[in-house]
Formats: sequence, C-alpha cells, structure tokens
Amino acid sequence: LIFDKTKVQALGGLTTFQFISKTAISNFEIPIPDSNAQKKIVERLDAIRKAQELCDTQIQKTEELFERVLIQSFEQAKNLKNRKLGEVAKLKGGYAFRSLDFVDEGIQLLRMGNVKKGNISILNKPVFLPFEFKERFEDFILKKGDIVVSMTGTTGKEDYGNVAKIENGELFLNQRIGKFIVNKDRILPGYIYYFCQT
Repeated sequence: LIFDKTKVQALGGLTTFQFISKTAISNFEIPIPDSNAQKKIVERLDAIRKAQELCDTQIQKTEELFERVLIQSFEQAKNLKNRKLGEVAKLKGGYAFRSLDFVDEGIQLLRMGNVKKGNISILNKPVFLPFEFKERFEDFILKKGDIVVSMTGTTGKEDYGNVAKIENGELFLNQRIGKFIVNKDRILPGYIYYFCQT
C-alpha cells in the first residue's frame, strides 16, 4: 500500500498513549501528479463512492472495486513528484474544549472516537457545544469537504492516523485532531483524502 499506516505510526511517539505530531505528518512525503491527473483520480473515485450508496446488496462488490481502483489509480499515475505533505497542506490542530461547556443541543464537537478510516461516525457518543460558541471559536469550525486526521490513540490499537472527510453540517474541531488546510493551487483536497485511504 502506498499510504502505509504503519509507516505513519512509526513516525509517532509513545508516552501513556500513542500520537503523531504535526511535524511528522507535515514531513511525510506523498506523490503528486499534475492537476489534471489529480482531477481524474478524484472524479473516478467519487463516482465509485456514490455507486456504493445505490444498493445495500452491492456494497461489498463496490467496496472491493473501490479498493482495487484506489490502489491502481495511484500506482498508475504518471509524472509523479514526491513532496512533503506540509508543502501542499498545513495541519491545524483542534481546541481543548472543556467538558463543563457541553450542552444537550448545539453544535457537535468532533472527537477522536468519531474519526474512522475514511469516514466520520457522528453517532458515536456525540457531545455538543453551545451555538453561541460559533463566533468565539470560528477558527475551529469544520465544514463540508474539510479533511481531518486523528493524531493520538490508544497503545495497541489502530485508532489514530485515521483520515476522513466532513460530509455535512458544521462541527467543532477538538484537540488531538488535525485539519488539513490545503493549498488548492498545488493539490486537490480530494486527492489527499483518497491517497490517505490506500
């Protein structure tokens, strides 16, 4: 696999929990083809992703197809130039929101347990912050299309280094989760997202 999670985890540190630093993620090199090739890869994989939603009975087959095309797309891409991820996308860390501020209704806080490989599980132990926090913590609002990565986890578990895309709504960005701020003149957000699934 091109985006070998074990290689990413090897860049991490170990205390009472495992973690990946912003520096380690920023220095990880990824191959970047020209913008037209990026666009074709993203469009092709987006189309397959949508096909997965058409019928439950086809999910397994489309998932297998997606995995094959995903890997083949990056393996067969031409004119690749390796660049450090930090050169094309900066990583912004989340905010250490206090549990004392949690409310029954409001804007959901994206936490570590919500970030799975390739998707966001918003129903996994959701917590919320007041709507009025939106203006105060505007820099920590996630919107549709944002790409995030879980940066810490539990020793012995593969629960960090997961990359996912925000599909709908607004969420607050919690500490220990990073948001890629992508230089769209150099790389497509969808390209980073799909590359990190290989």
